[in-house]
Amino acid sequence: MEENDPKNFRVVEEPEDELYEKIKELKTCLNDAIEDEDRIAEADALSFLGLAYYKLGDYQSAKEYHQKHLALSQELKDEKGERRAHGNLGCLYKITGDLPTAREHLTAALNIAKERGDKRPLAKIYNNLGNIYELEMNYEEALNCNKERLAVARELNDQNGMGKALANLGSLSHVVGNLRESIAFYEEMLSILRAKLRKYSRMCILNVIV
Repeated sequence: MEENDPKNFRVVEEPEDELYEKIKELKTCLNDAIEDEDRIAEADALSFLGLAYYKLGDYQSAKEYHQKHLALSQELKDEKGERRAHGNLGCLYKITGDLPTAREHLTAALNIAKERGDKRPLAKIYNNLGNIYELEMNYEEALNCNKERLAVARELNDQNGMGKALANLGSLSHVVGNLRESIAFYEEMLSILRAKLRKYSRMCILNVIV
């Protein structure tokens, strides 16, 4: 697999038998929602079906369900659902290599998240956009996205998010030849990792004492 292969960013896989069972249950939920004219439950089922097929690697089916989810969310004026659908479609198009379309969907999701003030989804969207710009070798925009992601992670006091953003920034800065910034980002990342290690060590000691 090449370094700039979109499949490097695939989600954690689940056992196929569990996914097929989940799809069976979700299709039952979808049919029930349609029969009961419960549009919100219908939208949720469409979204989860898209994610399940995505994890199976059936990207055509995943796209169909996410597109249906997007259309229904827009019809219901459900901004949160619309943001989720755009985000999922962005990840789907990214993994299938259609980076311009992926960027369009993720930018739409980004705008909705900004308008709603949805911080945690905002951080994930910046991460995915940064990945796309990196794949396109647009390192300036990739850096900008990761800096925005870092800012959101700091606002949320999300240590894991901060560490990942700093690692990306260190790598990208190294690629563009800004070695001093690269070192600074890596040093800050190391300080976060050391703090986490100290916290983990204290917890282990307490467990032993107890």
